[in-house]
Amino acid sequence: RRGAAAGPPPLRGSMGGFYTTGEVRSEFARLASEYPAWVGAPAKVGSSRNGRDLWVSCVGTNQGRCLADRSRPTVLYTALVHAREPATVMCLVQFLRSLLSSAAAGGAEATHLLAHRKLLFVPVANPDGYAWNELHRPHGGGMKRKNGARSCTRSPDSADDGVDLNRNFGHKFGYDDVGSEASGCSEMWRGEGAFSEPESRAIRDLVQTHAPEVVLHWHGWGNDVALPFSYDWRAPISAADLETHQELGAEASARNHYGVGR
Repeated sequence: RRGAAAGPPPLRGSMGGFYTTGEVRSEFARLASEYPAWVGAPAKVGSSRNGRDLWVSCVGTNQGRCLADRSRPTVLYTALVHAREPATVMCLVQFLRSLLSSAAAGGAEATHLLAHRKLLFVPVANPDGYAWNELHRPHGGGMKRKNGARSCTRSPDSADDGVDLNRNFGHKFGYDDVGSEASGCSEMWRGEGAFSEPESRAIRDLVQTHAPEVVLHWHGWGNDVALPFSYDWRAPISAADLETHQELGAEASARNHYGVGR
């Protein structure tokens, strides 16, 4: 299951310590080569506003039909929905590295997860925004948050342009102008309509196709674990669901001591 490599390379990229898009691709290719029984080759799931690929890597046993397998509970992991949060993809890679190395060493929990779950990784959910940051701040510190839509300026494309993909999903779209905004120059511009952006549609389609039990939507701001429903902290939720989310949040924050809530 594992190749003869002495150990993984340092978890460090060339963009201020963070991976570039190409380095993310290379790392997933390396993991697929080192753990071919568990890590699938990237599969295209859509294209960005500017034609860049959005891709998913399926992790689990039964690699011959990992993506096609509908029998296992599925978890979807996304990173870089906000392009200026590169820590998210580094955390995702570190988690995957740890899971695979533990399984390779015979760890019971990691081995069980790989044998009985389907794990879907979308490490670069906003490729246009991330490419903008790579181009304009190649040594790190790029502050473009949104995608590649032209919404604020005519030319050249600026950090203020784009749709906030995290506000472009369909549930309670445009609920108010507090959690999202109607101005195309705002950092929280929700777009012209629900799922108006190809990037959010790609994630929607993955969810509809694979019906994940859990979606872990990684962000790099706030030091907290946000529970549903974020459109309004007073939104009704069943006691059973709230208890489940609180339990999962407590486990996720046990070591980092993040706040848990909505």
